[in-house]
Amino acid sequence: IVRYVINELNEEDAIFCNCKEKGEFCCDIYDDYVKVRCIKCGASADIPLASTIKVHEFLESDKLILK
Repeated sequence: IVRYVINELNEEDAIFCNCKEKGEFCCDIYDDYVKVRCIKCGASADIPLASTIKVHEFLESDKLILK
């Protein structure tokens, strides 16, 4: 489900990074978090999977900001 939301945010141009134009994003899935990162500028964000509350917050978000 988290990966689906990441794809939806990407399609809606709702993932923001340090690139002047649209970045190129990928995600790496680990046991307790998902790392979303921009291939161009290297900005990233970790989405924790161990906390139900944090996952729920992410699933309801309308944007993702990478730093």
